Order: sequence, then C-alpha cells, then structure tokens
Amino acid sequence: MAALKHSMVNIDQLPAAHPRTGTSTYLAIELLKKNPPLHLYRHELESFLYVLLWGALHFGVASGGRHPTAEVVKKWEDEFDIIRLAKSNFFDDYEEGERILDAIRPEFQSLRQEWIEPLYWLIRDARRSVPVKRPGQEPPKEDYDKDTYGGRLTLRTFMAANQSAAEIGQEGGDKEEKEEKEETKQKDN
Repeated sequence: MAALKHSMVNIDQLPAAHPRTGTSTYLAIELLKKNPPLHLYRHELESFLYVLLWGALHFGVASGGRHPTAEVVKKWEDEFDIIRLAKSNFFDDYEEGERILDAIRPEFQSLRQEWIEPLYWLIRDARRSVPVKRPGQEPPKEDYDKDTYGGRLTLRTFMAANQSAAEIGQEGGDKEEKEEKEETKQKDN
C-alpha cells in the first residue's frame, strides 16, 4: 500500500500518452494545437469534463438514445483549430459558457450542479492562472508549474471541486492510511 501511495505523489506531472489520443470532441484544448505539447494528466481531467458535458447535452434518459448534436457545441465536431477556438470560448467568454451549460438536458440538471459547473469553474480558473509576459514588464516567474496550472488543476483539486467526490476520495485515503498502519504494526510484531 505504501508503494502505491508513493507512486501517486507525482501523478499530476506524469505524461499520460502520445499527444493526440482519443476523440477530438473530448480532447483538451492544448492537445488540439498544430504542435501539441506532451499529453499530461491534467488533459485527462479536462477531457473528463467534456465527456460529462457531452452526455448531459445529448443523452436521452427516457429513450436511451443520443439526441442530435446541440447547436451550441456543433463546432466541437469540426476541424482541430475550430474545436480549439470553440472550447477556448467556452472558458474565456462566460456568456458562451453559460449558453452551453444552459443547453444541458433537464434530466441532467443535478449533474450540472454537482459535477459539471464545479469542474467548469476549476478548469476555467486554472487556465486563467497562466502568467503572461507583458510588454515592458519583467517576465513571469519561472517556478510556475505549467503541468498543473500552478497547482490549480491536479487530481486533488479536481476531486475537491465536487464535495461528494472529495468525501469519497477522503474515505479512500483514510482506509489506505489505516491499512498501512496495520501493515506496519504487523511487521513490528
């Protein structure tokens, strides 16, 4: 158990895979660039939001089927550059973000409140934390962690964005700690 806990310490800085793996509709914004960066763990967290949102916009609970693509996210099925700009607008222009969030189907409003909006705000705020060099000013600090948006988008902050998820994560952590202490006790005896 201690080995697992130790291996999870730096998960937020580990590369996840080749830069472009997956469906473009769900890819993180940075991975849609012409020359994408290394695929990071935070890209997976961003993609998770898109999967939740897409389902809440298109899945019909009663029918068990998929509804046609919502007009507000049609551009998310286009070329990489168009998808990247549309997703950037989703985060950078709150009115655009709100239009998309308001299109969530009625049966998914609790998902919107409990998961989608908290994750939206987490990712939006994290993206806005990137230091920008401004003309005539000193360059931003070099110690900013771009892999986690300065520590703002990590597994821990992602789980904490939703109270239910945070409680589940905490319960799991407490259980692991107890098991680890028990193992240590048994070894000492």
